[in-house]
Amino acid sequence: MDLYSALKTVAPALATAFLGPPGGVLASTALNALSDVLGVSHEDLPQAVQSVDAAKLQEAENQFVVRIRELGLQEMTALLQDKADARHREIAVGPHWIMPTLALISVIGMLGILAVVMLGKVPADNTNVGMAIGQISGIAMAVISYYFGSSVDKGGK
Repeated sequence: MDLYSALKTVAPALATAFLGPPGGVLASTALNALSDVLGVSHEDLPQAVQSVDAAKLQEAENQFVVRIRELGLQEMTALLQDKADARHREIAVGPHWIMPTLALISVIGMLGILAVVMLGKVPADNTNVGMAIGQISGIAMAVISYYFGSSVDKGGK
C-alpha cells in the first residue's frame, strides 16, 4: 500500500494535510507527527509506512489533530492578548479626544461617500469611487470592531 492510500484510508486528516500547500504548516506538522509515532526520519517515511499497521497511523492522526488544536489555541490566545493590550491602552491613556474623533470622522466619511453614490451624484461604476468606498468602509469596519468587538469574538458561541 502506498503512502497516500494508507493515509487516506486510515488517517484522513493527515492525508489532507499532505495534499495542502507544499511546505505549509499542516504538512510539516503531519510529517512530524508521523515521524514521531513511527520513530523514523522524514526521508524514511515512505518505506516505513508501507510496513506499518493501521493502529500506528491512527495514533499519528490523533497526535496531528491534537497539535493542530494546540496551534489554534495559541493563535486565539495571541488574538485575545492583542485585544487586551488595546483595551489596556485605552485605560492607561484615559479619555482623549483624538481616537474617538478619528473614529467618528471615519464612520461619517463612509456614510457620506455612500450617500453621494446612492443619490447618484457620482457614478457608482467609477473606479476611483469604488476604491474610496472600499478603503473607507474597511477603516470604518476596523473602528467599529475596535469599539464594539468583531464577529471573530462571536464565532465560537
